[in-house]
Amino acid sequence: MNAVELGRNAALDAWAVVDLNAAPGAAGAPAPAGSGGAGPDGDAAAPASAAPAAAGWPPGQVAALPYLPGYFDALLCNATVAYLTRPEGVMAEFGRLLRPGGVAIVAWSDALFYDKALAGWLSADPPGRLALVRHYLTAGAGLEVVEEVAVSAPREAAVTHRQLQRLGREAALEEPFYAIVARKLGGGSSWGKGTCGGESGGGGARR
Repeated sequence: MNAVELGRNAALDAWAVVDLNAAPGAAGAPAPAGSGGAGPDGDAAAPASAAPAAAGWPPGQVAALPYLPGYFDALLCNATVAYLTRPEGVMAEFGRLLRPGGVAIVAWSDALFYDKALAGWLSADPPGRLALVRHYLTAGAGLEVVEEVAVSAPREAAVTHRQLQRLGREAALEEPFYAIVARKLGGGSSWGKGTCGGESGGGGARR
């Protein structure tokens, strides 16, 4: 999603456009919906760390997302994972940003830009892609996988439809749909919800 789309979304308390494939420190502060400036409530945004030299920085490291640790109850990465050049680093940020008991959802389908997706993703079959994302969430973020959704046909069992409805997805699908739900160990809370979508960034925050 781009700044114009995010700025028009009245449901967001704040939003930020971030290149998740950029060098660390490239993330800017989130803007309140429809304007620029500090994060929600004035204290939610963490200042981006100084960017190190682009050459030689660790391959798993990504730009620090502009929110304080434990800010979100839930994070959704939708239609983005195929384009991440450092997926373990992005998922590590998910682990940092989630409160104990928080939930991360990584969702994708078979529809993608083949000229932009990574070779490792393109060469993997559906079970292989599930295994990749499972690895990103557990090894990268240190999260516990609690549910996997794999719908290979538009209409399957009712239990699958209920799973999709919990993820905010229509039950009648025109293409395969996959998602992995993971949880950060610890207690629950009630704070923010965040999303990332698109080829390599763009997301919003709401409560």
